[in-house]
Amino acid sequence: TTGLSTLASSLMPSSNAYYSAPSSDYDHTVDIEAAKQLLADAGYPDGFELYMPIMAQQQPECEVIQACLLQIGIDLKLEVVELPTYLGATDTGDFDLAYQRTTPDDIANMLNYFDDRLESFERGGGICWITAG
Repeated sequence: TTGLSTLASSLMPSSNAYYSAPSSDYDHTVDIEAAKQLLADAGYPDGFELYMPIMAQQQPECEVIQACLLQIGIDLKLEVVELPTYLGATDTGDFDLAYQRTTPDDIANMLNYFDDRLESFERGGGICWITAG
């Protein structure tokens, strides 16, 4: 660390009026072994594979997610697709994991992803959270 930045503790930047600082006991520690143990306890001692369609401009960020998950045995298969294919997959649930950027300085845009007063098809530009019935 060079002292020129701080580790993010929120989806919101500290410059945003809606930012709330974390409590003093906020822990940034990443415990890879504990994560592997949680996977093993859940019945996945050898990890598993996930599929994630992405658009080309998302690839650098998604490769970081891919590398992080691989550390605990989750093999994230990325497929670069065109926008209509991406939206088709996310609208129909044809994915295991989806990624869509938000605009952190625009609270109205950000809240669209999390506001449970909205119907799921109105959140996040069409991405729906699907639950088993």
